[in-house]
Amino acid sequence: MPKEQKEKGARMKFLAYAHETFEDSFVRELIKLINIKDACVNTSCVEFEINEHIKDKISELILYSRTMRRVMILLDKTEFKEFEDLKKHYENYFYKRDLNEEFNKIFDDCEFKLADNKIKTFCSRTQKHNNSDFNSMDLDAKIGEYIIENNKELKVNLENPDLTIFNLIIDNTVYFGIDLIGKDLSKRDYKVFTLPFSMKNSLVYAIMLKYIDDDFLKEINKKLVVNYGMSDGAFLIELAQYISKISPLKHSYREITLNKYMNLEKEFDAEKEPIYKIFGLDNNFNTTNFVKKNLALSDVKNIVQLSRLDLTWLDTKYEKKTIDLFFTFFISRSIVSSKEIEKYYNDLFYQLEFVLKGRAIILTSKPNIFMDIIKSEKYKLEFYEQHNFLVGNNSYSVIVLDAIKAENKKINYNKSLRLK
Repeated sequence: MPKEQKEKGARMKFLAYAHETFEDSFVRELIKLINIKDACVNTSCVEFEINEHIKDKISELILYSRTMRRVMILLDKTEFKEFEDLKKHYENYFYKRDLNEEFNKIFDDCEFKLADNKIKTFCSRTQKHNNSDFNSMDLDAKIGEYIIENNKELKVNLENPDLTIFNLIIDNTVYFGIDLIGKDLSKRDYKVFTLPFSMKNSLVYAIMLKYIDDDFLKEINKKLVVNYGMSDGAFLIELAQYISKISPLKHSYREITLNKYMNLEKEFDAEKEPIYKIFGLDNNFNTTNFVKKNLALSDVKNIVQLSRLDLTWLDTKYEKKTIDLFFTFFISRSIVSSKEIEKYYNDLFYQLEFVLKGRAIILTSKPNIFMDIIKSEKYKLEFYEQHNFLVGNNSYSVIVLDAIKAENKKINYNKSLRLK
């Protein structure tokens, strides 16, 4: 990042859209990336302010956050009951409001540069995080009408507008502001080869970040990290890119809205070329092949070592108590009997009891049998936490285990970090 930056006295409000129940992971990133001192956490979103070096900080956040889905300059928020309430609020908000005058002042405070210093085109986009019974496009059309009524010189451009009004509706609250992204950041451009049960990379990283702390990440070069059951490689890619300081937007930054207002190419930090002990294992040939291709597209193929391996061979491949972080997926869309699930979990526990030195994070769609085995206390592993969450209409659990004698662990794991 450029060190010389004109300081501004303005306090600019922002709203970030994050994964529900993992908002604390985004707050961790917010603190680490731009040293935010205060934030307000709500369902699926985090409000925060930046009062100096706004351009530097917001570009750093957008380029290097791995859990954030979207961010906007927050203009207003309101609660509503019916669609008519929303229409009335927007009508009042835009009444006699000169967008060029007002928004150029905002851009000046952020030190953004709009072509000709003038907004000529705009559009409105709405994302609903609930089941409101109105159509998002109806709201966008009404907002367009209200803006044009008060700004005759502006024209709608749905493809490449100078400015996008973004409306995020969560339950009965709408947050709206100036979109700085233009797309959902959780959709990685390098994730080309997917499986039917693939999860968004940003969600997988948020799950990991919830259960490991900064001290662990600082010493990652000394840690043995193993991902067995790789899915599409999301965990491996996100961790490897993080420690290599590779932006998730390295190849697609030109497509995001912020690139209209500043030259993002100059904002990338130099990439490292680390050598780490990160292993991806799976018994399925197609899975291993898909992951290999995704790793190449994400510029981390030389950081992660892949192998085909059956779960029951973990204790042969690794010595006793050597794995510092173990991450696995058990998300099956096929019909699997309870007996098969129980056998798999018992095999997993047996192997972890031997090889695990630190923490195991298990992402599963079949938690009940797993929890029954844990409660039986058959294995010498310490249960840390079960965290349940939804993706669409599908339910999942994160089950976290520690190696025995947790009081002697050198890693200080935090359950969560949340600012009010």
